[in-house]
Amino acid sequence: MYPFKIPKLLLGIYGTICLKSAFFSSYLVSISVPDKERLHVFATTVFNKPHMTTTTYPTKIGIELILPLVSVFGLSSALLIYHEAWVGLLINMTAIVGICYVCIHTTYTIEGNLLCIKSPLISPITIDIDSIQKIQESRDPMSSPAGSLDRLEIIYGETDRVLISPKCKKEFLQQMKDLKPGIEIVMRR
Repeated sequence: MYPFKIPKLLLGIYGTICLKSAFFSSYLVSISVPDKERLHVFATTVFNKPHMTTTTYPTKIGIELILPLVSVFGLSSALLIYHEAWVGLLINMTAIVGICYVCIHTTYTIEGNLLCIKSPLISPITIDIDSIQKIQESRDPMSSPAGSLDRLEIIYGETDRVLISPKCKKEFLQQMKDLKPGIEIVMRR
């Protein structure tokens, strides 16, 4: 009947219960528990969060970055096989797997009013969407959590910037406009 069980002792006491669990998105919530029904209603509205949507955009993987890598690693692997340098080939294959892993696991998640940028090589970057002043298209080759040179530069805070390359750029920009209507978006011609 209820999504989780509470010991009878706690149900009989009017007090405060602190719930913290990975199942409940690691939120720490203090609630007053006068009876089962109020607890169930509270848990349903807070933990299901019907008002908060989460959208994850994978990174776009651009041919302009992949083609040079495939050429270099392909040629070097062929030479290593020809010379029977198996240790070198193992190192080469490890680098290829590492690059693929980074490209596949780089994501941009919009949850509520936060943009979270996750990539295996950097610590996660969380940006409050209200602090974003401008989003502009860029082809800057600077190192960033982006798998393509077709990038968006996000300018936020005082002087902070980050380059990203979401696969569905138009949908990403539309969602950002919906969340912050006054955001300045500059597109290349």
